[in-house]
Amino acid sequence: MSSGKNSVFHKVQTYVGLESEQHERIEALNFLLICVHQKKVSILEIVASLEFALTSTNDLLRANGAELLSKVLRRLPELQLSSEELKHLISFYCARIEDESCQSPMIDGLHAMSLRYALQPDQINLITRTIFTHCSVQSLGQDIRKYVYEIIHKTFQDYLTTVKGQEGFVEGLLKTIDSERDPRNLLLTFRLVVLTITYIPASSLLASELFEAVSCYFPIMFKERADDPSSISRKTLVNALREAITSSVLFAPFSVPFLLDKLSSSLSETKIESLEVLAIIGEKYGTRGFSNSLSDIWAAIRTEILESKEMEVVEAALSTLKRISFSLAENQIQKQKQEKQKHEK
Repeated sequence: MSSGKNSVFHKVQTYVGLESEQHERIEALNFLLICVHQKKVSILEIVASLEFALTSTNDLLRANGAELLSKVLRRLPELQLSSEELKHLISFYCARIEDESCQSPMIDGLHAMSLRYALQPDQINLITRTIFTHCSVQSLGQDIRKYVYEIIHKTFQDYLTTVKGQEGFVEGLLKTIDSERDPRNLLLTFRLVVLTITYIPASSLLASELFEAVSCYFPIMFKERADDPSSISRKTLVNALREAITSSVLFAPFSVPFLLDKLSSSLSETKIESLEVLAIIGEKYGTRGFSNSLSDIWAAIRTEILESKEMEVVEAALSTLKRISFSLAENQIQKQKQEKQKHEK
């Protein structure tokens, strides 16, 4: 082994070593970053140097090894990888995800690669399938869960055909987002449900489960932190949830009874939000959105108008009635125009 390779191996040992001081680890990482950047050593040679750590029986040693590799990838955004290097790295990362002690740094590295490089369809398929199969996502940290959701979102942006054909994708997504609580991540999970019900044909068979995945957060009770201007606002979350619940007419058989039930709440805020979402469904889908529920909707709105003691609720009910009535009228007019055009032909 050359002196240069010896130096690299020594720095790798220093970084992953269980007794190394923090300043020693920082120095070792910086040295390795410079070596890779200057092409004195390749990323695959770093992988080879880590074999002793990644095959160790010590969980922390394996985790440190995985962390080092991912930090090199993360901190060198300009790093050029050949198609063979990328293929090898993705296969390696997906294989290592099965090791729970390495999951967080492995997802970190996969996130960096999936957002930075043009992957082949089979590679992005392997990444999502591996995460769905081997990761208990909700047991991971907030930032790593966010990486998972961003990887999945990226598949919709750039690999939609691949996602449509992936068996078990919807089930995997449902398992992945189940019980998410962080507001920053919820914005992503709500969006993923919208994309899934919109673009994945198989999602129609799991429309009820997808609806439950978002409706469990209704109404949004989150209170933003006044001392943190960068925090997610309640309004942003409310709008994202509204979009998710009303994103498909396939949700209507579940959303309308759900919202009518929520109108029985003693909380004015819940009543008002339920009325708002009912109005949005009417505006988006007209009679298709309400099917056989119109009489129940009218009865519920009439009750709020005539019996509510809260003026805000009464005003919301009147507004919803007006919006739904207008949408249904417009729907009927369009239907009559279409029928007329058919007869004229």
